[in-house]
Amino acid sequence: MDIVKRNLFALIRSGALGEYTRLEPMTPCKWRKLGDMALSRGVASTVSLGLRHHQYDQGLGIPSLQLGDGEVTSAQTAIPMRQASMANLWLNHQLKRIRNTERHAIDTSVDPLQILDILLSSITAMMGQDASLMQYVDVCIGNEEDAKLCLGFTPDADVEKGQTDAHGYYGIFKGMMQEFGFKYVVSTLRESKSASHNGWKALSYDGQQFYESKHYDILPIIDRVGGGDSFSGGLIHGLIAYDGDQARALEFAVAASALKHTIPGDFNMVSREEVENLAGGDASGRVQR
Repeated sequence: MDIVKRNLFALIRSGALGEYTRLEPMTPCKWRKLGDMALSRGVASTVSLGLRHHQYDQGLGIPSLQLGDGEVTSAQTAIPMRQASMANLWLNHQLKRIRNTERHAIDTSVDPLQILDILLSSITAMMGQDASLMQYVDVCIGNEEDAKLCLGFTPDADVEKGQTDAHGYYGIFKGMMQEFGFKYVVSTLRESKSASHNGWKALSYDGQQFYESKHYDILPIIDRVGGGDSFSGGLIHGLIAYDGDQARALEFAVAASALKHTIPGDFNMVSREEVENLAGGDASGRVQR
């Protein structure tokens, strides 16, 4: 028996027999479905009386219902659903799909949606302006969107219009370093010329010097999936293998990520030697395999 029917029978027992049976929270659309079922089965007046017996119950999310003999309004208010949001359009689309699926599922309640919003709101708060988790970060890797949405820093550049001048990032790199005490601040810069043609480089700052990597012209792109992971993994490897030399580490990371764009799938099937050959090659930055 689904949740709507369980609540319907509980209200019938409450209205007809005066028995108090615990109701389960539901979304407003499911409460309206319950009202329609009560009307179609001729038990609207009994359900209406049952609802009055539950008028002081909290957290059920009961909206105003039309049950034939007038509007029945619950004394409680519906559970406020704080609509947390994600960092980009794709994630927000996925979140909307999850919410819609949960709201229209047959045997569910508002509880999972409340838990989801509580979790998202908590994460957003931790990663917000106070950024309490940042005290545990040594190497901060991200792009301009991450800096703006998670940390509140906006570069003086418009990457979407191809403005990837390193000088637009110097100010926020210094500010982030001073604010959070990072050892390194690193950002990738992508120039999207077309779906199959991108420019690719990165910047890093160690608190003393800024470094701008070689620029790569990637054409054609085979698969962008895993490009960011390849960059992060390459940077971590480079910092360890090259004893914290940020220039060599950054060049290794950018080269590793550039090569990943030429490989189908989400795993970077290249050797260290291949990455070092590209990183130490000529200055044209043309990626070929």
